[in-house]
Amino acid sequence: MMHGGGQRSFVSDEVKNKKPKLWIIKRLAGYFKPFIWIVLAATLMLMIVSALQIVPPYLTKVAIDKYIATKNFTGIYKIAGIYLLVLILQLVIQYAEIMLTEYVGQRVMIDIRMKVFEHLENLSMTFFDKNPIGRLVTRVTNDVEALHELFTGGVVAIIGDFFTIIAIVIVMLKMSISLTVASFVLLPAFAIAAYIFSIKSHAAYLDVRKYVAESNANLQENLSGVKVVQAFAREDRNYKGYERINKNYVKASFRAITINTVFFPVVEALSSISIGLIIWYGGGKSIQGAVSAGTLVAFISYVKRFFDPIRDLGEKYNIVQNASASSFRIFKLLDTKMLIKDAPDKKQITPKIGQIEFKNVVFSYNKGETILKNISFKIERGEKVAFVGATGAGKTSIISIIPRLYDIDSGEILIDDIDIRKYDKKCLRAGIGMVLQEPFIFAGTVFDNIALWDKSITLDEVKRAAEIVNLAPFVERRRKGYYEEVGERGSNFSQGERQMIAFARVFIKNPPILIMDEATSSIDTQTEALIQDALLKIMEGRTSIIVAHRLSTIKNVNRIFVVHKGKIVEEGDHQSLLAKKGVYYKLYKLQYAD
Repeated sequence: MMHGGGQRSFVSDEVKNKKPKLWIIKRLAGYFKPFIWIVLAATLMLMIVSALQIVPPYLTKVAIDKYIATKNFTGIYKIAGIYLLVLILQLVIQYAEIMLTEYVGQRVMIDIRMKVFEHLENLSMTFFDKNPIGRLVTRVTNDVEALHELFTGGVVAIIGDFFTIIAIVIVMLKMSISLTVASFVLLPAFAIAAYIFSIKSHAAYLDVRKYVAESNANLQENLSGVKVVQAFAREDRNYKGYERINKNYVKASFRAITINTVFFPVVEALSSISIGLIIWYGGGKSIQGAVSAGTLVAFISYVKRFFDPIRDLGEKYNIVQNASASSFRIFKLLDTKMLIKDAPDKKQITPKIGQIEFKNVVFSYNKGETILKNISFKIERGEKVAFVGATGAGKTSIISIIPRLYDIDSGEILIDDIDIRKYDKKCLRAGIGMVLQEPFIFAGTVFDNIALWDKSITLDEVKRAAEIVNLAPFVERRRKGYYEEVGERGSNFSQGERQMIAFARVFIKNPPILIMDEATSSIDTQTEALIQDALLKIMEGRTSIIVAHRLSTIKNVNRIFVVHKGKIVEEGDHQSLLAKKGVYYKLYKLQYAD
């Protein structure tokens, strides 16, 4: 249910700065703090691997200058053995480092994902009214995965490359200062290329992430409403809309790829030119006897190793930029204020009596658009009442604010003479059973959907609940009975059966307050009779509130409240309201004009 307007959705926000903000880095660091010793161990291993990577070229230098030149086969065998040992040691340490890094990355990813999930579950309905589910799914999946990739494939790789480059420069300077200077004469050109790349790549990747989120949101919406799409023959138009989003995604991706493909050969060219300079300059020095042949060969190898991580900078930079945008959105989500908060002195009690009172309640979904205007009424314990009115009158809003799915603007709502804002939210909702017009059915079995995975509930209790709400015959005729797998959103069950599953949940929960939102408005006549019988049973001994468009289903309630343009304009039983010939009378005549 989208109520539009109001505060802008956070999902449309993107990172505008060219570098990760400091607060993002600090927040991310906090998640790695519990694993600091593992991170330090992995970092130490990285340093060792980086040091080992510079050994082979040096061994080549020694082999050429000391043993090959003198035809010392024993020395060559010794160098070959050391070379092999270094390689094995490097592989073993690198394996251990990767395992530690992946362990930390996976743990942090799970921690962040669970925090996001927990936070989402505690946000008010106002938030979900304004944020498409598809984009929220992207936050929990793609964006969190991007943070995992940042640590394992971005930060760790960059740190390893940094150590390798430092070690290479130190060894090269020690071997020959003049050759080192010649090797890096083109570094300013590379710095300029890297700067231009960083600016272009950042903008391109923001567009890519934006269109991924849009695609997910559009796909989720179309699949959720596939029945409506097919019923109104909207397939072609929706296809074109989804195609447009994907074309934008392809354009953004192609732009990002183009930037990478330009940067890669530029670095490769600079690397090749640098090697060419070394061969030209170092070769001359070698002929003059100023530099040994082994040193020249080692330098060529070091220059190549120096530019290898720089050549891959594009990919690593994209990972960092991607994760920067993702972490920004994740932390923006985690920083979204919970509008429905527990009071500091909250009462850890569940409503037991079921008395409900509204005192001058004013409510709006968005500022300036008041839905309920100074609503006041009292429902006694065990009383059965109904709210009726035209579409948009405010009926659903009334029942939505009783369990604090939304908070009111002003006034009071009391349950058992306690303001609902004084209750612990979970305790308050534990005392209220809700049956919506479109009951949500989870993936799992019929048993799971009735017990809602409460391990304390037995099969006998579920069977009894099913019998009470007239669901048992429908379930028991299925091959697996109560362990029958439920399809996507209960697709293999009829609307009436799904409604009865929702009733069985309420019966199992056994709350003192029962709320039903248009519980029979979408049920066939035969099933409606079964549900009406079930309603009478589950309403017994409970304060019950019904919202229904079919006025025939509420003739026997104690009181009927007529809601019109956000106000209660009439109150009474069915006969007295008909006698008044007011709003209720008009609604009744419209439904039963014949």
